[in-house]
Amino acid sequence: MNYNSAVTKEINQFAPNEIIVARKLYQEKLSFVPEATYFKVLERIMKDNKLARISKGVYCRPKATRFGVVAGNESETIRHYIGEGNKFGMVVGYKLYNKYGLTTQISRTTEIYSSLISEKKKVIENITIKQINLPLDQSKIRVIEALEIMQNYKKIEDINSAGFKTYLKMFASRYNNMAALEVLNKMNYQKRTIAFMQMVLAYFGVSNTLSMFLAATSNYKTPKMEEIS
Repeated sequence: MNYNSAVTKEINQFAPNEIIVARKLYQEKLSFVPEATYFKVLERIMKDNKLARISKGVYCRPKATRFGVVAGNESETIRHYIGEGNKFGMVVGYKLYNKYGLTTQISRTTEIYSSLISEKKKVIENITIKQINLPLDQSKIRVIEALEIMQNYKKIEDINSAGFKTYLKMFASRYNNMAALEVLNKMNYQKRTIAFMQMVLAYFGVSNTLSMFLAATSNYKTPKMEEIS
């Protein structure tokens, strides 16, 4: 089998609009092909309209529809970088706020964390992907969600204050201290955000050891639960 046929065969294994990360495919399936040749073949397949570039190093096989050839699919991209059961990542930003009914405002962009990128940040069309180097499970996802919401709550447009307080109560009821420690040891959140979480947990009578990330002599500006109607 020549190099052109080998690369084409692997490309054809992907479903239409399924994400193809060129570097990953090369390393896992086609490393026997000279690298320069590999990328030349990709360019040739693109010229034949059998491959489309979504972003630098990211491709897909275009899907033929009755409206013409369509390349790229936001939900497919999100699904790829998050993985089944949030194996590789999670959604944050306004889609997270919408998930918990904190606002009815919709953002044109989608923000996610993913362990499938090697750079700190990658942008694919309307999707911003931030790198996360942390194995995820539901307990850690809930902690990250809460930290994201608490850190950005003042910036959430048209925030539902009653819904926000309901969310905080729900989070406290499912809090996992070991998961929180693992997240905070790997990810950088503002001290006032950690203090906010500590205050929420204390309000609902949930024990925690978040003080290890805070300075005992510092007075962090956090909202009072009584102020959140």
